[in-house]
Amino acid sequence: MQHVPIKNIIVCLFLLLLSLAVLSCASNLKNVATSSKSKGRTTSATVKDQQTAKQRAETIKKRNAIKSQQKALQQALEKNPRDVSALIGMGDSYFDLVNLENNKGHYNKAIVYYKQALVIDPTNANVRTDMAVSYFKLGQNGVAKEELAKVIHMDNRNYRAYYNLGLMLSQEGNIGSTVQCFQKVVELAPKESRFTIHAKAYLKKVDEWLKSHTDQKKRQAVPSFPVS
Repeated sequence: MQHVPIKNIIVCLFLLLLSLAVLSCASNLKNVATSSKSKGRTTSATVKDQQTAKQRAETIKKRNAIKSQQKALQQALEKNPRDVSALIGMGDSYFDLVNLENNKGHYNKAIVYYKQALVIDPTNANVRTDMAVSYFKLGQNGVAKEELAKVIHMDNRNYRAYYNLGLMLSQEGNIGSTVQCFQKVVELAPKESRFTIHAKAYLKKVDEWLKSHTDQKKRQAVPSFPVS
C-alpha cells in the first residue's frame, strides 16, 4: 500500500480551502449588489410616496381652509343676505374647490352665488367674468360668451374678458375672432402678465402658419392652435 506524501495532502487541502474562500466572496458580492439595488428601489419608492403624501396633505390643508372660510361667510350672509363681498367670497370658494375635490359640480354652486352678487351689483365686471368662465367650464359656451359680451359692453378695456372670450372662441375653431380678441389683450393687458404672454404666443403661431401657407385656399383653413 502506497502512502500519499503529506506534502501533497497539504497542497490539496490548501486548494480546497482557497476554492471555498473564492466561492464565499462571490456570494457575498452578489448579496451586496442585490441589497444595493433593493435599497435603491426602496429609496426611490419612498421619495415618491413622501412627495405624494406631501401633496395630499397640502390639498387637505387648502380644502380645510376653504371650508373654514365658507363657514365664516355663511355666518356673514345669515346676518346680511345682501352682503356682496360674502356672496362673491362664497362663489370664489366653490370655484377653487373644483380642482381640490375634482368636482365640476362646484361650478354650479359658484354660479348661484355670483348671480346673487350681480343682482345687487350688476356692474361688477370681475364677478361676471368669473361666472362666464364657470359656465364655460360646464360646457355652456353660449351663455358664457353672452356674459363676456356684457362685460366688454360695460368696459371695452377689460382685457380679462377679451382673454377668456378668446379662449372660448379658439376652442370652437373661430380663429379670426380669436385673433381679434388676443390683439386687444396685447394692447390692453400689462406687458409681463400671463394674459399678454399667452396671447402673443397664440398670435405668433397663427402668423407663422399664414406665412408658410401662401395659397389662398390653405390660408382659409387655419388650424386651431391651443393657447399656451
